[in-house]
Amino acid sequence: MSQPDPLQEQDIQDRTEKYQQWLQHYEANLPVSSTANVQPVVDLTSVVTAIRAHPTITSAQREQIDELADRVQQAMRKIEVQPVGDIVIQLTMPESMSIASY
Repeated sequence: MSQPDPLQEQDIQDRTEKYQQWLQHYEANLPVSSTANVQPVVDLTSVVTAIRAHPTITSAQREQIDELADRVQQAMRKIEVQPVGDIVIQLTMPESMSIASY
């Protein structure tokens, strides 16, 4: 494996310093634990309403759907986000690529 050229070494050093600065900034502002207001990708209410309106759904099935929807909403409200460790970012380029390609 050949040594990186001086420009590539400088680019790696510059990016490393920038990532360290970002890390220090965000670590200082990162709460130990926070509750996330997680928004589902699909609106659960509209899905449940559409299912309940289907003509083949029985009342028992409607009750079961309502219960499941309530449980899903409760679970979504209980999700907490906590820091779990460092993120590793690879700062190397394939030898066949030039810095101009980035």
